[in-house]
Amino acid sequence: MSKPLQHPFNKRNVAKFIEMSDDDAREAVKKLIHNTKYVSFDTFINTVINAFQRVVKIAQPNRPLFIYIDKNQQGENYEYKSNYWLYMYLKRYIDKNEKNLALIFIDSFDDVRVQNNDIVLLVDDCIYSGEQMSRAIREIKNTHDKNIDMIIFTPYISDVGKQKIMEAKTQNSSLNNVNIKTIKHTTIYPIS
Repeated sequence: MSKPLQHPFNKRNVAKFIEMSDDDAREAVKKLIHNTKYVSFDTFINTVINAFQRVVKIAQPNRPLFIYIDKNQQGENYEYKSNYWLYMYLKRYIDKNEKNLALIFIDSFDDVRVQNNDIVLLVDDCIYSGEQMSRAIREIKNTHDKNIDMIIFTPYISDVGKQKIMEAKTQNSSLNNVNIKTIKHTTIYPIS
């Protein structure tokens, strides 16, 4: 898989940008830049793979892992969203490294392949506001009341996003038998 271009902060350009900022905004600009963390592709992928290996260890024997992706992305094609890209990356990883485990894409918990006590991952590269993920959770169908372990699989999440996701789960009565968990993640903080 080819690696995307990487663009860490150029310290000289950052200093220039701060210097060129309006006097009234300079402290805010410094704070914003100081609190921005650059994550390289290699760091991101290593974090994802380490987290995925932890999920593989808790997978049910002889059962696939499922990845739920909401196909209704408010007018956008879900195949161009980061959660689908992450699914494709994990699919390639599992096909290459975990021969005894399948990773199956689903868009409903009512999918006949999903059974009681299965693990379903909801994946994303980063959850900041939690809007997209909570919208997807509110719309999940589980009309057969399957007992499912749903894991929010993201390496980076804000407390606000996590709270919004947990609230969305309580608003969907078809998820009463669904346990929701997160994997080990890095907490990101709001700009404010």
